[in-house]
Amino acid sequence: MSSSASLYEQVLALQACYETRYAAQVLHTLNSSPSKLLQRRALGVIITIGSKAHVAQALHSLPHNGLRFHEHAVKHLRRRKRPDVVDEFLSRLQQSELQEEQRLFTKLLWIASPKLLSESMDLVRLLRRHAEIV
Repeated sequence: MSSSASLYEQVLALQACYETRYAAQVLHTLNSSPSKLLQRRALGVIITIGSKAHVAQALHSLPHNGLRFHEHAVKHLRRRKRPDVVDEFLSRLQQSELQEEQRLFTKLLWIASPKLLSESMDLVRLLRRHAEIV
């Protein structure tokens, strides 16, 4: 999608990508568009048509301070019955060494599947019990 195209034309191009299942172009739009509206639409399209790898790439490309984008994406994935992608993303955040990703994990933990949630709570209890190790 050309950056010189109007917003309306870019939205139409995103819709065409949805129809043709052209996920690579949608990822490009998500990463390069300055428009929050277009980014949000691209995120919705990639969640709908993208493979597990495409969705993971889209989630990882979002800025860490974009909590609303992450919440929107994870809720959309839940509605689309794709909990495996959500849990994989949250697990990667949990295992990360970056403080921003750890913070994002704690803010999004409430959306996790019961299995991941119980594993995370076990880890929290273990860390509290053995705080002198950490």
